[in-house]
Amino acid sequence: DAILAAEMSINLEAYIFQPGDAADMIVDAMIARAQAGVEVRVVLDAIGSSRFTNSAARRLAAQGCRVAFYQPLTWYRLHRLNNRTHRELLVVDGRIAFTGGAGVADWWYKPVHGPTWRDTMACIEGPITAAIQGTFAENWLEACGEILTGARHWPPLEAAGKAEAMLVKSSPSDRATPSRVVFQMLVEGAVSSVDISTPYFLPD
Repeated sequence: DAILAAEMSINLEAYIFQPGDAADMIVDAMIARAQAGVEVRVVLDAIGSSRFTNSAARRLAAQGCRVAFYQPLTWYRLHRLNNRTHRELLVVDGRIAFTGGAGVADWWYKPVHGPTWRDTMACIEGPITAAIQGTFAENWLEACGEILTGARHWPPLEAAGKAEAMLVKSSPSDRATPSRVVFQMLVEGAVSSVDISTPYFLPD
């Protein structure tokens, strides 16, 4: 629905983008908006989205959408094999963002060889959306060399609600792993309770 309501830009980054009904819905929606003049950019992890076929990418490109793969496998990049984008995020018009654990694949959408997978996604509005857009822009720049500028991607943003928000981003190439440091700091500073929702809890 958010994609179909886009007026200026759609930026999607995914580790997992697999062929199927869920992917078809997203692709069809992006193409519909691209035909209406909306700028559409998609950056997919070269390993996690390896089943995203060239025909699907060509279909998007034929309608004016731009698709780039993050860290394609080449002999001179083998030392960076684990430098993947595990992010699943969508930013529409620079104003509304979605992020969380669910990628674009049917096992998050309907039962496929067993139960439907459950993951948490958040819909985010307000100034923090610009920071999420910046995360996309960083990987887009690395994947294809383009710097995102202009009001299509960076509109003025006003507060939305009373919640305070902070963006923490990290990657395998970060030596200090900022997310780990923040998690440890938050746990250490807890006064009454700690609530954790994560598919990956692997403390050292």
